[in-house]
Amino acid sequence: MALTKIDDRGLTTPIDLLDNEKIQFGTGNDLQLYHNGTDSYLKNTTNDLYIHNTGDDTYIIATDDIYLKNGDDWAIKCIGDGAVELYHDNAKKFETLSTGVSISGNLDADQIDVGDAQEIRLGASADLKLVHDGTHSWVQNATGNLYLGNSSGNANHVHIQAKYGDEGIVVYDDAQVELYYDNSKKFYTHSTGCAVTGELAVSDSVTLADGDKLKFGHGYDLEIYHDGTENRIEAANGALDLRTTTSANIEILANDKYSVWGEADGMTALYWNGARKFETTQYGAKINTNLSSGYLEVSTTANLGDGHIEIIGGEAGGAVLSFTADEGDDNADKWRIQNAGDSLLGFRTKDSGSWVQKMKIGNDGHVTIDDGNLILASGHGIQFSGYDEDTTDGNNINSNTLDDYEEGTWGSLTGSAVGSATISNNRYTRVGNLVTLNAYITSMSTFSSGHAFELNVPFTVVGEAVGSVLMQHVHWDESSASFASTYVWTANKLRIYITRDDSSWYTVAGDHLSTNSDIYVQISYHTTS
Repeated sequence: MALTKIDDRGLTTPIDLLDNEKIQFGTGNDLQLYHNGTDSYLKNTTNDLYIHNTGDDTYIIATDDIYLKNGDDWAIKCIGDGAVELYHDNAKKFETLSTGVSISGNLDADQIDVGDAQEIRLGASADLKLVHDGTHSWVQNATGNLYLGNSSGNANHVHIQAKYGDEGIVVYDDAQVELYYDNSKKFYTHSTGCAVTGELAVSDSVTLADGDKLKFGHGYDLEIYHDGTENRIEAANGALDLRTTTSANIEILANDKYSVWGEADGMTALYWNGARKFETTQYGAKINTNLSSGYLEVSTTANLGDGHIEIIGGEAGGAVLSFTADEGDDNADKWRIQNAGDSLLGFRTKDSGSWVQKMKIGNDGHVTIDDGNLILASGHGIQFSGYDEDTTDGNNINSNTLDDYEEGTWGSLTGSAVGSATISNNRYTRVGNLVTLNAYITSMSTFSSGHAFELNVPFTVVGEAVGSVLMQHVHWDESSASFASTYVWTANKLRIYITRDDSSWYTVAGDHLSTNSDIYVQISYHTTS
């Protein structure tokens, strides 16, 4: 029978109820406790059900599963020897596994503690992992890209910091990206490019497209770029200096061959096709060549323009142009053209071991040969300009060239009627085309009639000429002989003639002479140029 009331004395023995018999609590039997023959039920029909323990622990123990449901909706499943499942609105959200737990949906937590080397894995294949290995922390992505960023509706920035408060990378929404060193901004992007604060060190290459420029200075006064055809360095303001601050050299090469070499504390050299042609020295500069000849060319393309080389000496100093042949291994190889500050242009040699002046030109135009002679090649001379003080006298004075000056001996006897004879002091002087002859004839023998003798002259005779003769120990058959003379003509011969009665001329014959006769002759004539 059903137990309908418990008196004030309480229960001292167990209450035994049959299947489906209930213990009911509340006026409306709102709480029921019963067993339906299969399962046991604690059923509340009004408001909330509280299980309140004010002592120690509360245990719900089952030999199989434990289920908590809200009406027909699952809340908790405790599966014997298996998982514990938590539900939301009858949808499973949390489940324990033999390897850990599984969450469906989002996990909201104030803190998640994971031990060293334990991973937080994201993705169906655990493609993204968060782990601390006991020393370092890692974010590892196995599939696709790894993105760090705000959601599309969040206009805030992304900060990456090496330690709290020290910026490393800051990414601004729709704006710049900043890179920091020790919390100091060193690099940032902007709408037209990027900017660097401090030095920019590049270990490889800086690559720019044609026309793109490296610009330096507040007003971009220096630009370096390639325009698609040529490489350019352009300076807009001030000088363009190429310099080193150490002992390094400055080298400019074209097609991998030297063009300019600037040596620290030394020379500067210019090259042609990789061969050094010009270099500065301690005392000035020099030209180098390994060809058969080297030269310095000064030219101008301007109309009426003058090529100009100027040598300027210091105060109270001179100006020297030096020439050294055959590498200067002998003093005879060394020459100078020098203005020593004495109003003279001197030509000097060092053949004697010291510099000796050979010729000089003064400010007055005078040329002085200090040592040696003026030697002109055959066919060349000195040009003299003709000057006629009286232009009304009908004389025609021309400019002429003094192209020869010679001295020597001359004369050989031909056709002599006196046999042998001795010729001495037979000298000639030629100045230009004028020839002057002198001779002394003695020691004659074998006298006969006819021309006493003929002398061959040294140069071709132009026209005829008459000269003078002195004779002693000469006897004449012609009592009227009054004058004797030398004569040359186009046969290039010289003879001696006498005249009588001041009219006719006769040849001096051999029978006019004796062994003690002395004859001295002199004549001048013109020859060809």
